[in-house]
Amino acid sequence: MVSKVNTITKKIADGSMALAILLLAMSAAFMIMQVLLRYLISFSFPWTEELSRYLMVYVTFFASAILLREDKNPRVDIIYMRLPKRVKFVFNTVFYLLILVLLAILFQQGLKAVLSSTGELTPSLRISWAIPYMAIPIGSIAMACQLPYLAIKNYRENWVKGGLDND
Repeated sequence: MVSKVNTITKKIADGSMALAILLLAMSAAFMIMQVLLRYLISFSFPWTEELSRYLMVYVTFFASAILLREDKNPRVDIIYMRLPKRVKFVFNTVFYLLILVLLAILFQQGLKAVLSSTGELTPSLRISWAIPYMAIPIGSIAMACQLPYLAIKNYRENWVKGGLDND
């Protein structure tokens, strides 16, 4: 069961990484194309900047899932590293529950934004605003899918192995 959770969450993280890299490359390509066209032939597409902006929003949400899995969130470790393992377990558990609540709110509000913007069009691309806003619920789900892995990892590192006898 534990290895199955790890496998599934790893596949989601790998998919998020692949999508983030692809979208980042696309955004960079559109921006390079825009600069070259503007300065070489004095012509530019009005939609490339807008598309690049929306792609970067998706990149940010997909990369956040990877950062969450790899525990690369910014924090001050000087105090945390000195805590006993059981205290770390409780601290991490509370932290992951707070993240889950935040992601649930983010998902709900993102879905609300998607549903309320389906009839509106973006300025340059003339696509539904729902498409850029979909980054919020999709990214929230990608991040939330990493929490079971983190909870199991926290349990194994700070409760089972650590125990009170090793502190």
